[in-house]
Amino acid sequence: MYGGVGGYGYHDRYKGFPWRGEQHTNQTWPITFQRDSGLEAKAQAEAERINAGGTPKGEQRSGLYLDGVDTANYIIACKELDSTSMGKEGPPMSKNWGTARLAIHYHDAGGDGPVITKIGIGAVDAGEGHTWWVLWYAE
Repeated sequence: MYGGVGGYGYHDRYKGFPWRGEQHTNQTWPITFQRDSGLEAKAQAEAERINAGGTPKGEQRSGLYLDGVDTANYIIACKELDSTSMGKEGPPMSKNWGTARLAIHYHDAGGDGPVITKIGIGAVDAGEGHTWWVLWYAE
């Protein structure tokens, strides 16, 4: 879904690493994911590990760290800065960021990978108004 000038509407899905993958119309992932307590625990532990000085897993693109794109364990991490440090686009996971649209909001392996149905979300106060977020997707 995309909220452009006329509001939210259908948008083609996207598979692959942001800006290196491709758009498609084969929607296999649901629009709404089921929250999973096991994934919540994993996501929270990962957010705490990163906040304690660990390196986020995966490859960084536009403020998002992406690991396991189009696999059964897809992990996205990002550090959201306080509101005074962000530009008009807002935080890196916002629909206003192109990379977030491709990695989160429109993402779907389109039959070339698992059908993701569950999500766990972790967050840690990183101080000074910053937050580490981790989204952990799985089948």
